[in-house]
Amino acid sequence: MAAAEESHLKAAADVKQFVSDQPKLVQQALYKYEAAALGIFRHLRIQSKHYVMRLLHVEQPFPVSFIDRWPSKKSHEKIHQEAFEEIIRLGLGSQLDGSLNLEPAFRKSLRIALQGGGASWRGPLKPEKAKHVVDGEFLSNYSKEKWEAVLLYIVRSRGSEQEHEIEARVRNNLIGIGVLSNDSGLVSITRKGFQFLLMETQDQLWYYILGYIRHTQANAPQHVAELLALVFKISMGQLGKDYPTEGLSEIQRGFLKVLTDIGIVYRRKSKSSRYYPSSSGLSLNQIQTDTTHANNGYIVTETNYRIYAYNPTDLQVVIVYNNHILCVDKTLKAVLSLFVTLNFRLPGLTVGEITRESINNAFQRGVTAKQLHTYLQSHGHPQMHNSFPSAVKQQLRLWEEESMRLQSELGTLYSGFQTFKDYDTLRNFARDIGYLLWCDDLQKLVLVSKCHHKEVATHWKEYKARK
Repeated sequence: MAAAEESHLKAAADVKQFVSDQPKLVQQALYKYEAAALGIFRHLRIQSKHYVMRLLHVEQPFPVSFIDRWPSKKSHEKIHQEAFEEIIRLGLGSQLDGSLNLEPAFRKSLRIALQGGGASWRGPLKPEKAKHVVDGEFLSNYSKEKWEAVLLYIVRSRGSEQEHEIEARVRNNLIGIGVLSNDSGLVSITRKGFQFLLMETQDQLWYYILGYIRHTQANAPQHVAELLALVFKISMGQLGKDYPTEGLSEIQRGFLKVLTDIGIVYRRKSKSSRYYPSSSGLSLNQIQTDTTHANNGYIVTETNYRIYAYNPTDLQVVIVYNNHILCVDKTLKAVLSLFVTLNFRLPGLTVGEITRESINNAFQRGVTAKQLHTYLQSHGHPQMHNSFPSAVKQQLRLWEEESMRLQSELGTLYSGFQTFKDYDTLRNFARDIGYLLWCDDLQKLVLVSKCHHKEVATHWKEYKARK
């Protein structure tokens, strides 16, 4: 179940999957924006990009029989088919009468994005002196602090009073996308929220943004293209450069406030006429190829179990061969407390230990051993990426298998059957449709899932009436 939830979370953070799920009209409206066309193109697999480039200047429909000859080897046929299906699924092209034709709006926008032409994405520049200098370092720190505040709010939402608050828009969206729940005014983290915390930052941001669009624009699909196009436009910007709000629609201006709340863009004032894409906003357009090298730590672990932790500005996490963890980063420390027993803290240093109890708590919240391993590895020292302790990895997997041996489930017990035929009829019905949890032929007992009790009871009443 946890693995299925993890897969669902990854799909929900996949912008390609989001676009492919949209109606044809929404896809066509999206591709009218040059930034959106280029952004989707960059997210395509390599073979799909190759096919798009070969068809970009072909105005008339191109025979599919010719495209099927492009793979040079028979072993590449699967890759060829996946690329072809991706182009169709994303609405980049359509197949009709044995021919493939690129979507006109996508072809035009991608040409402009790659070759130049059209209106400037930055808009009109006004020669005015900047009263407040906003450089890349400031924007990087700003985006990091903004998103860390969101993560800290999530990790500390366990049914207790919060030490600090965040924007109401952010809190409501976290509830809307299922990361947090609101029970009579008491905000707490959900199973999905625990898995959300262990995702890569880029995936977290995409999950939040796409979740907001799904949650708020469910009844207004005509606005989906505008919002997503703005995200791509921001991701194509330059760090330290300002962009005007002039030319943005009313719905895009409102969405800009949402993006400001989580550090995707920076604005000096809520009504400022210009905005600055942050490092987080630019990262949305980066294609992750190896997430295990996303962060650099500063802790060295030796094979004799000793650890040397130096103290630069931001220390990361590394896992020790004797199951101990050292970390000093504020956000990482908070996340680690969800599945690590913290032993003691020193100035700039926290020592914790992975135990069966702490790991089982994480498993009960829907986290998987693979997620824990990936999280610890991606936040470790570069020298640890290729030498993660195999014993610890194996132990996480064993603890996960151990936690899955027994599973509790509520059920309804049927007993007191007058004849074996009555018992056999109900048992077979529950078993055939997958509602049967347990049965005993000698004692004529049937245990069915509690959530399906009404359906089984209805069938039993109809059977007794016919009898």
